[in-house]
Amino acid sequence: MGKDARVYLDSIETLLKRLIFIMGWRNSLLLTLLILVVVIGLDKITGISIMGGVVLVTALWAAIDSHRIELHKYKITGSFVPSFGNSWSVFLFVFLLWVYCFPAYLIIRGKILKGIIPLRNEDE
Repeated sequence: MGKDARVYLDSIETLLKRLIFIMGWRNSLLLTLLILVVVIGLDKITGISIMGGVVLVTALWAAIDSHRIELHKYKITGSFVPSFGNSWSVFLFVFLLWVYCFPAYLIIRGKILKGIIPLRNEDE
């Protein structure tokens, strides 16, 4: 891959991070609502239920992504926050409680990528 292609891909990645991947609570909730509305609309139009597939795919993505960003190393607190201890718990929470846990994961992910959430102490 040439230098120009690498620069182009890096700029696309930066743009995607700004637009989608580093979200605050408002954008996380809006994305979840948008996915929900689109899926329900497609279910009505096609007559084929795809919500289960969307929930499964987003839960898998969240689990893989939580492993990639090493979610377990961060001090995540708050009464509304599910206990995202490791990638499997992220998968289970997002899969079983998608409407609540998918936006919660996006919010936590955004805060980690922005550097807002501190790392855990070694003794925690």
